[in-house]
Amino acid sequence: MIIWIATIAAVRLISFALGSAKYGKAAFIHTYLNKAAGVLFFLSPFLLFLFGDAFTVATVCTVASISAAEYLYINICSEKYDPNYRSALMRRS
Repeated sequence: MIIWIATIAAVRLISFALGSAKYGKAAFIHTYLNKAAGVLFFLSPFLLFLFGDAFTVATVCTVASISAAEYLYINICSEKYDPNYRSALMRRS
């Protein structure tokens, strides 16, 4: 579990550094998955109580992993900085 959490943190740091270097400013992106990961992380003490360790950690880390991968993908593929990018899965207009 610790390796999984450290990997998520490393991917997020790399994504942030890449986006900041690419756009010339702090590149925080507010995607739906990022918000979902934050909500799950915030609720994790309650989820631990209700569902136990294994389910809670697996759920939070799975959503956070997908969110971190999306964050990296957006920073690599985006032409311009848009902090309100909703999701890599949604079509841009």
